[in-house]
Amino acid sequence: MPDVPAAPRSRWVTAQAEPDAVDGLLSHLEIEPAVASILTRRGIVDPDEAERFLHPSLDHLHDPMRMSGMGAAVDRLRRALADRETILIHGDFDVDGLASTALLARSLICLGASVKTHIPHRLEEGYGLHEDVAKVAAQDGATLVLSCDCGIRSHGVAQLLRERGIDLIITDHHEPDTELPDAVAVIDPKIPSCPYPFDQLAGVGVAFKLGQALSEALGIPASKFQRAYLDLAALGTIADVVPLLGENRVLAHFGLLQLRATRKVGLRALLRRLNLEEKPLDTYHVGFMIAPRLNAAGRLSDARDALELLMTDSRQLADSVARRLDHVNADRQSVEAHMLAEAYQRLADDEGILQEDPVIVLSGYEWHRGVAGLVAGAIRERYGRPTFVLCVEGAQAVGSARSVEEFDVSKAIDAVSDCLIRGGGHAMAAGVTLDRDQIGEFRRRINDYALQSIRPESLMPTYRYDDELAATRISHRLCGELQLLAPFGQGNPRPRFVTRGLNVEWVSLVGRDGWHVKMGLSAGDRSLIGIAWRKGERAHEIQPGMPVDILYTLKTEERRGVVELVPTIEDFRPATTEEW
Repeated sequence: MPDVPAAPRSRWVTAQAEPDAVDGLLSHLEIEPAVASILTRRGIVDPDEAERFLHPSLDHLHDPMRMSGMGAAVDRLRRALADRETILIHGDFDVDGLASTALLARSLICLGASVKTHIPHRLEEGYGLHEDVAKVAAQDGATLVLSCDCGIRSHGVAQLLRERGIDLIITDHHEPDTELPDAVAVIDPKIPSCPYPFDQLAGVGVAFKLGQALSEALGIPASKFQRAYLDLAALGTIADVVPLLGENRVLAHFGLLQLRATRKVGLRALLRRLNLEEKPLDTYHVGFMIAPRLNAAGRLSDARDALELLMTDSRQLADSVARRLDHVNADRQSVEAHMLAEAYQRLADDEGILQEDPVIVLSGYEWHRGVAGLVAGAIRERYGRPTFVLCVEGAQAVGSARSVEEFDVSKAIDAVSDCLIRGGGHAMAAGVTLDRDQIGEFRRRINDYALQSIRPESLMPTYRYDDELAATRISHRLCGELQLLAPFGQGNPRPRFVTRGLNVEWVSLVGRDGWHVKMGLSAGDRSLIGIAWRKGERAHEIQPGMPVDILYTLKTEERRGVVELVPTIEDFRPATTEEW
């Protein structure tokens, strides 16, 4: 494997479970002590709140008409339907944008609308609404543009469309400016004045709300709309890594059930391709199998292939596109591995980055911007620091950022915006474009900002775990109990545990170039086989016969007809009594 600079020593931290709070949940709910302990450690101590968390219901979804701009948007869409206007739906090239576009396009077509779609090319157009949308709308004869997962800061485009006589409805979930674009309606739960009670929806969640509101206004029951589109809502919500709490948890829970039984031909083709048809689906299948193949199209080629898969009713076409997306994803994996190896080499060559900079900024020629976010995420995970990966293209550099909990990268970008051409995003993920000769200045400025706003102890890999388990407590029963907490994702991670003093039976490197570590572990008569992804360079830290402490999540896998317990090891270290 490539030469990878050593990561700093990690922290393992946990919140303490309050016995009275645990007892309170156990006295009101029929749950196991392990589940009650995890809930209280995560701040859920009220029995009613715990009940809603453990047993989500579609009745927990809020009325979409409570969202600012929804009434105006529904009225304008009803007029477009009545007058048979052509509606141009402008989405984004990631899974959230694709799912949003497909959801609104399919639902509007079912209502009799004339619909055109446009997904920008990542390399040629970039993210968001651009002035070219006016040309596209004119070519398609559209008198109304409906944005999905973008547009909240597109003031110039909104003005241009108005001047051309084309109406604009914006649906988005990104942070707005102080002033909103001049549009017929702007729907974004993050608008400060918006009274909607949940502001963490993904773009597809906002699109889902608009589709439901329009359908109900036309006399279609909410339950019928929800059954038709929960699969797409779950797909975009999980893929966009928004917190799986509140409404997002409801959409993910019921959407995963609907995805398993989906009647959408393209999704069924992709499930067949991945050998997932008719199997129970969880957030892992969406986040690490389905979404990467849909994203791969936009990263390396044209995201319209992925949209075609979500829109088609032809099985033959769906099978062909699913196969093509699978091949593109394999190419994406190869490009990502090569770029990550080069990024690690940059860190090895410039020791000052890891020694002095709280924010890692890396740049490279011929790096592919389509995988910049993935590489930034891998580096952020390894070193526990906010990371920018910039791809130099001619006179400019385009890149992505991934951050840590205590550093809002979107606010950081706003603070140094004067040395950028543009930038924006979320607290944990964002994108930037800047002049190539500004890279050094950007690195200096973003690090100066970080030094004033982030604690030094936050700049190291930190693993939060839920409980410490003796080896004898690792059981199939525990795995079953933990499923009450699913679906897992951002804001509700799969429970992590620490088990100390396991004996190492054997160690081996697996995967391409030995990137991963597989190890046999035992304690008394208990034997386990665990895997640590992307930890290959650390295999030398443990040897057969020595005791080891592991921090891990737990799942089951069927191997040769036997259901086995499998710890996915996120961190490990030689067993010690030292406090880390």
